[in-house]
Amino acid sequence: MSARDWEKRVLAAEGAAAQAAEIEYELLLAGRLMALREGTGLSQRELAKRLGVSTRQPSRPELSGDTANSL
Repeated sequence: MSARDWEKRVLAAEGAAAQAAEIEYELLLAGRLMALREGTGLSQRELAKRLGVSTRQPSRPELSGDTANSL
């Protein structure tokens, strides 16, 4: 089975396409957040300090793409 055939088969499952779209959106958002932080010259530690949160919180969306459960 080719990768393309496998992808079609997986996305055919009920709710899979919506879940894949949500994951893609979260990864895009995480990338944008990281680009904005880096564009300002802030480290994750400096950003956390300014936000008044633990140093782990700014890293979570950047590392995992999990923007819904971070910050």
